[in-house]
Amino acid sequence: MAKDPIASLEALEKNLVKQVAGVLNKTLAQVVRKLQTQHLTGGTSDNALGKRSGTLSREIIPTPAHAEAATPTLITAAVHAGVKYAGVHFGPRGTAVTITPKNKQFLAIPTDFAKTPAGVAKGGPLDPIWGPTFINKGVIFGYLGGQQGVTEGVRQRNAAGKTVKKGEIIPLFILKKSVVVKRRIDPHIDLVLWARPKFLADLKKEALKVG
Repeated sequence: MAKDPIASLEALEKNLVKQVAGVLNKTLAQVVRKLQTQHLTGGTSDNALGKRSGTLSREIIPTPAHAEAATPTLITAAVHAGVKYAGVHFGPRGTAVTITPKNKQFLAIPTDFAKTPAGVAKGGPLDPIWGPTFINKGVIFGYLGGQQGVTEGVRQRNAAGKTVKKGEIIPLFILKKSVVVKRRIDPHIDLVLWARPKFLADLKKEALKVG
């Protein structure tokens, strides 16, 4: 008995969708790996962010390839970051984002004396960890004490052979009305254009397997 051509085409379509989704997931994994190892690790550059807490890298979440319910032959996959501030760093190369305070008069930008050696702020300007503080010419100052522990500012001074004495006045935060953050990772250039030829080459190989 001859096979139903419609049924055969439907089976072929399902098989193709499955194969394309498999190749797309492989490419997706490569994109995530590239993003985490090349753009979110190491120092800051034109297309990379210096790794500090590592939160952004850990929050890179892939959405596996899947067919849309309304259009079963449309297969999509995606990568997104699970932290609110990610959008500040991703966007067309050469663009920037201006950040302004939402509920306060100023932004408090931590100095090296308010950061860990990894570059992460040890706390906010109102945290009791700093002890007594005062403001002078747009800078919040404090006194070096045991509460802060080792900070990047102390590490740098020690590395330069300059001892920071307990009780010494140190700058903790710089008050700003706004800051401009340069977008460093361009999803289209750094990820899509990089991944496209790899995806097409793997898709061709998969087609040859069943050809």
